[in-house]
Amino acid sequence: MAVRDPRIRVIHQPRRRGYGAALRAGVGAATKQFIWCLDTDGQYNAADITRLVQWDDTYDVVAGYRLRRADPAYRLFLSRCYRILIRLVLGIKSRDPNCGFKLFRATTLKSLPLAAEGRLIQVEILVRLRERNVEVKEVGIRHAARHAGRPMGARPRVIFTMIRELIALRRRLREEAATPKPGA
Repeated sequence: MAVRDPRIRVIHQPRRRGYGAALRAGVGAATKQFIWCLDTDGQYNAADITRLVQWDDTYDVVAGYRLRRADPAYRLFLSRCYRILIRLVLGIKSRDPNCGFKLFRATTLKSLPLAAEGRLIQVEILVRLRERNVEVKEVGIRHAARHAGRPMGARPRVIFTMIRELIALRRRLREEAATPKPGA
């Protein structure tokens, strides 16, 4: 597609570093006023962007949440457990924190100090937005069964990596809270 359309730029990672690293690289390279994050495994309908852009004058962040998840029961169970865990550990109250369908005002997203390498970056974004009192508008979007790629989120290694990243994020947040602010 990039060969046929000069508006499309491909950003290569020197090696596979994870979802978070790829998202950070894309955000760093973005040049327009808005950044639209869309997972490309065929589970989202790109036309649903119209549901998000209607709010872009009012909110810096419009986050999709899956109205009727087209996932197997075990994935729905794991997702519920994950939402409970991040609510308990970080106080994040989101209908669908890992939904990969979000619209950001670029200046807002680019200003966040993000470090997560994996899927936890979605939660880290929500934490950093809350720190800055940025209101997030949640909008329901359609969700379909996976058309491409392989589901990775339920693999034990991915779950343990996410737990490790969650602990590291919590530690970073505590360290930042304990560090005196300049001029304070």
